Amino acid sequence: MLETLVKTCQPATKICVAVNITGPDEMIKTRTVQQWQQQTIDLHKKPAIFLLKA
Repeated sequence: MLETLVKTCQPATKICVAVNITGPDEMIKTRTVQQWQQQTIDLHKKPAIFLLKA
């Protein structure tokens, strides 16, 4: 889903990704679409929440 959001949203749109909340490998990151295009993360079979702010 992150891949699709990065391809379709405007470069200045902020996307917050929260993965494995309360788990030992919890990750919560907020970046612009432009910043997400420069970084990849592995979300395969991990529970994730996506928040958008235009």
